[in-house]
Amino acid sequence: ERAAYAFTRLASLDGGERVVRAMRAHPDLLRGPVATDALMIRALDGWVAKGGAEGLYCAASADGLGLALKVVDGAFRAIQPALAHVLTLLGIEPGPLAESPVTSSLGEHVGALRVAPEPARCSRIRPFQVRMSCIRCAGSWSWPEP
Repeated sequence: ERAAYAFTRLASLDGGERVVRAMRAHPDLLRGPVATDALMIRALDGWVAKGGAEGLYCAASADGLGLALKVVDGAFRAIQPALAHVLTLLGIEPGPLAESPVTSSLGEHVGALRVAPEPARCSRIRPFQVRMSCIRCAGSWSWPEP
């Protein structure tokens, strides 16, 4: 919750607008051209995003919606399909984020990642939870509800 809220405030901080402009102008410099944060910044006008350590991903829209996603095991592989799913639930078209292809070491398409339509049956797998924050209404919420 605090990460989502903090990210919504980025542009209003001292020097923050400069950072936001740089992120939007050069999203490939964040983590590479095919990283989820670069894809999101290019696909969704007015958004900034950045992946961090241990599977944390934060994003914020220009109108004050902040998202923070955390992958429990710290791997970034699940971020893109989870983000696309959350954006769809919020009524935002995820564009190229909806596709999460899996390729072999030879570059061959061998599958895709997606959010499962039903809860995992394995007791060791925990479903994801997303914390969101909105500076417009000063509220925050979790999805799905705990």
